[in-house]
Amino acid sequence: PEAKASPNQKSYPFDMALYDMSRYYLYKDTTFFIYNNTLYKIKGLTIQLVKHITLPHRITSFQFFNDSVLILGSISGLHNYQLKNNSLYDYEDLKTKFVTDVLVDSEQNIWASTLNNGIYFTNNIKLNQINEFQNQSITAVYSDLNYICIGTNAGNCYYKNLKKRNHNKTQKTIQKCQKQSVQSNLS
Repeated sequence: PEAKASPNQKSYPFDMALYDMSRYYLYKDTTFFIYNNTLYKIKGLTIQLVKHITLPHRITSFQFFNDSVLILGSISGLHNYQLKNNSLYDYEDLKTKFVTDVLVDSEQNIWASTLNNGIYFTNNIKLNQINEFQNQSITAVYSDLNYICIGTNAGNCYYKNLKKRNHNKTQKTIQKCQKQSVQSNLS
C-alpha cells in the first residue's frame, strides 16, 4: 500500500527528502540527508530527525567518517562534527573556501572540492591542495574502492587510482577521463 498523509499531517518529510537527491548518503544500511543544517535518516517510509547541527552557514555536503564523526562541507569551509558531544572543529586552511562536496575514501582520507579553489585532501595529519586543480570550480567528488572521480564546472572528469599509496605525488597520478571510456562504461 502507498503511504499517504492525512489532511492535517504536515507533508514536509518527503518534500525535504526530494530537496536535493544528490546529497543522500548511505551509511550502514541507513540513508541520511541534511536539510536546513539538520541531519535526518530514512527508515522504510519514515524520516526521522537525528540532530540539528549548529553552523553559521549552510551545509553543502557531508559524509560519515565513522559512527560518531561527520565531515561537513559548507560555504564557510570544511568541518569535523562530533555527533556525541556536538563539537565542531574547523579545518583552518579552508575557513574562507566554499566547499562543494566532501568525500571519505576507502583509506579514510578526506577530500574536499571547492567552488573556485580546486580540491584538497587530508589524511588527518596535513591538508594538501592538489595543484592541478588550483582556481578551478570542482562540483563533484565520488569514489568506490578503487578510484576517486573528480568533476569540474567546465564538464571535465578526472580520476585517481586509490591503490597508489603515495598521496604526496597525487598531482602526478590524476588522469583526465577519456570520453570514449566513460561512455563505454556507462553502456
